[in-house]
Parts: sequence; structure tokens; C-alpha cells
Amino acid sequence: GLIALDIDPRNGGDTTLEKIEQEHGVLYSDCVAVTQSGGEHRLFRAEENTSYPSSIGPGLDLKHHGYIVVAPSMGELGPYKWKDNQSPIASVNPVTPSELPKFISDRARVKTEAYEIMEKSGVPVATAQTFDDLREALTYIDSDPYDTWVQVGMALKPYGENGYSVWMDWSSRSPKFDASSSRRKWDVLDHPHSITFKSIFRSAIDNGWTSSATGRGVVEEVHPLSLQNDQGSGSHSVTTFEYILNDFMSTGINVLAGAPGVGKTTLAIPLALSVAHIYPVDYQLIPSIRRNVIIITESVVQVQRIIYSVATFGNTGARQEDFDSVKVIPARRLKAD
Repeated sequence: GLIALDIDPRNGGDTTLEKIEQEHGVLYSDCVAVTQSGGEHRLFRAEENTSYPSSIGPGLDLKHHGYIVVAPSMGELGPYKWKDNQSPIASVNPVTPSELPKFISDRARVKTEAYEIMEKSGVPVATAQTFDDLREALTYIDSDPYDTWVQVGMALKPYGENGYSVWMDWSSRSPKFDASSSRRKWDVLDHPHSITFKSIFRSAIDNGWTSSATGRGVVEEVHPLSLQNDQGSGSHSVTTFEYILNDFMSTGINVLAGAPGVGKTTLAIPLALSVAHIYPVDYQLIPSIRRNVIIITESVVQVQRIIYSVATFGNTGARQEDFDSVKVIPARRLKAD
């Protein structure tokens, strides 16, 4: 029935809190603990069947189904203290934590008793990036409840030791964690087709997770397959070529370079569709072989709009099922290594 706002000045929590309180008012509580690093744990009342995000900003974490260290504990940097001796666990006149501020309660999601992280599908393929994303997503899922712990294990079971490593990293955050018993449990876990790692992502999103692929913490990096013109960087410098395309693209890897908004995607997508034999009735460059087309893009919505326009106004005569041979997949930037 409690939630703690963990303010960590070492990670910019005091600066983040100041900005939030300037806009939304003070996140006040009658019950505050001072941490060893000079930060604070502000305690509030919270509904048990409600899910909260794990963070509301840099240096501001929310502890709901977790724990906090309290007085008279001594840390490496100093003691933990109850501010003004106002302790909620005191034997005499314990203080009652305050009502949860609206800024935090507005970010809550109500859980239902029937909710489980399950879905009806088979075992999807997992890549190294999938496991990285799973580790990130699982920080938004509490590993204490036994049912959740087992369900996550079942979702990761098909992936062998890779799945086991992700499960152990997540499980070890719980005070109930025991490595030997966890291994024994893993060895006997079954994998029903009704639960996959996609269920983990869905549960994490319900708890406030936003993946890096959708904009949280994205660092702009050059894709390792891109042609980067690093002037003056010696062997890393490459020559870029300018192409003028008129309904034609040559064999091999081609680069369409230009400022945002000049029409690169609008030019390329109809060319890609023509490979799938979706083209205007008077098209001059009809491919001899019809092929499936995969469009990998950072602008999925833009590509979908262009395909819709071609289908609706392109005078192609194509049927809806003709577009089944075209798949649009969101791109994800990877580090060069």
C-alpha cells in the first residue's frame, strides 16, 4: 500500500524534481527519509492493484513492489535517517505517508486480477537485439510475484542459456532470489505456446516502458552500412556519388542522398512496389520477374501513406492481395560492433 519516490542527486534527481515541481507543484509528503547520498525517499499511499512506471525522470525512481533501505541502516556514504524523526514504522505515533500527488497518480495503470502476460502465438525468433530489449523491458516488471516470475521464465525457456541469462539477471533483483533453486525451477519449466517474449514487452509497455526504438534514449549514430563522408579522417573517408534517377535504379547498393523532405522516399517506394509488379498501367520499366519486397524504414507511417496513395490513386489495377508481397519493417539503428 505504499510507494516511494527515490530522489537521487547523483543522477540529476534534484534538477529533475525542481523542473517538475515548478510546473506541477511540490510533490510533498509528511513522511520523508534522507538517504546516505543526501537524496530522499518520499513515501506516499498507493493502491495495491495499480501499476506505476519505474521512473518519472532522470534520477527520480518509483519503488512500489520493491524495497527501500531505512534507518538505522548505515551505508558506505553515511546513515539513513527519517526526516524530523517522522517514521511510518515507529512504535509510538507513527506518521502516515501522504496521498500520492496527481503528477504521479496520473501515470498509474490499473491492473486486473485476470490479467496475465499471455498471448496466442508460437515461438518468435529472437536476436541479440531482442535479448537487449528484454533486459531493458524487464526493469519495468516486478520479479517478486511468483506467477509473474514463472511466466517470464516460460516465455524465455525456448531460447536456452540465452533466455536463462536474461531470466537470472531479472530474477536477481528480487530479495527472494536464490540462484540454486532458480536453476532447478528453470530446468523443469514448460513452454506453452500461449506465452512468448512478446508478452513480456506488452506487460512492460503496460507498466510505462517505452523502447529505445520508439524514441526513449535514442542516440543518433551512423549505421555501419551507411556511406559516411568523414573528411580528413584518413582510411575512413569514402567518396560519395550523386545519382540522378528517372524511374530507374541500378543493380547493387544505391544511396539516395538529400535533405529531409525533398522526396527521396516518395521516389524510392514506387520503384520498390514495381518489383512486386505493382505499377501504373503505362509503366515503362516492367520487371520481368515478380518478387517479394521488404521495405526497412525508420519512417513506417510515411511509407504506409505512400503505399496507400499508390494503391488508391496510382492507376495500378492492383488488388488488395497483391500488396501481400510487400512487407514494411521498422528499422533499428545498431552500433557498429
